[in-house]
Amino acid sequence: MSLPLRITIWVLCILALVYFLWFLYGLVSIRGFAERMKRKLKASAILFASKRDLLLSLLALCKKSGIDLPENENEKATKARWTKFEIRKAEDVELISKELSDFEKQLMRSASSKEAVYNSPEFTALKEPLDDVNANYRRLVATYDSDLVGYDYWRKSPLFRVLFFLLGFRKKKRLV
Repeated sequence: MSLPLRITIWVLCILALVYFLWFLYGLVSIRGFAERMKRKLKASAILFASKRDLLLSLLALCKKSGIDLPENENEKATKARWTKFEIRKAEDVELISKELSDFEKQLMRSASSKEAVYNSPEFTALKEPLDDVNANYRRLVATYDSDLVGYDYWRKSPLFRVLFFLLGFRKKKRLV
């Protein structure tokens, strides 16, 4: 074998090795981002369950205080009570978040109509943890979306796009 041919083979082997190592690094990175995003989806289910429980407690306080609630608010409460928080995709989070936020807005609107209830210590004791849950949810959304940026960086990498697609790393939606 001639010297130029051996040099060419060595250079190609080194390039193939570098490509393979870079691919392994990308694979570890994209799997890490995907796992962190999956854990955040599970954490959102816990936050939603806490929010639901707090909203139902606020609803019970409003009913006990004699606030007249619209019929659709009672329907939303019943729907929220029986909601299963089996979250697998960002679309599930978006749907549940919208339902609970609508229920919260209607409940706060109804409670604010009666100033004595809205300013009562019981209402404040339930509203403060609800605000904490909402703040934690916003923090979770921000970290999920930042992990999604890293995930998309590796998923869209021109060198590995086809390989990652074949390995099942598909486009994911942002949390809003």
